[in-house]
Amino acid sequence: MHERTHDQRVIAPPPLIYAATLLVGIGVHLWAPLRFFSETWVGHAAGWPPLTAALLVGLWAVRAMSRAGEHPDFGRPTGTVVTSGPFAYSRNPLYLSLTLVYVGIALVVNTAWPVIFLPVAVGLTHYGVIIREEHYLERRLGDEYLRYRARVRRWF
Repeated sequence: MHERTHDQRVIAPPPLIYAATLLVGIGVHLWAPLRFFSETWVGHAAGWPPLTAALLVGLWAVRAMSRAGEHPDFGRPTGTVVTSGPFAYSRNPLYLSLTLVYVGIALVVNTAWPVIFLPVAVGLTHYGVIIREEHYLERRLGDEYLRYRARVRRWF
């Protein structure tokens, strides 16, 4: 049976936080358009690099977790600190990846509203998820996590 204390302490799964905020921004755009670029192709050209980076970082992070015997599922207890791959540079590469997806979609759709609302998604993720996860990991993994946290930045 899985230990469920981890996911019950976060306000919502981060993909849901980012998706909801993005959809609010796109909804506001439908009511009051605010474009980045006058030409659609510029938005596509600007949006695909962050989307590609998000995919690469996300896959790299999931691969590193898998190799360490971990899984990004909130419902599973954490057994070890993953320190390889992007986790050697960021404690939250999957959330960084979500941020890049969010920005990439806003650019491809060519609307500034989601970017204006991005601090809401980042703030909710920071205070409602990351801080709570850090407390969980500190309780669960103790000194191993504290040493990792002292060595690796939270975002990048």
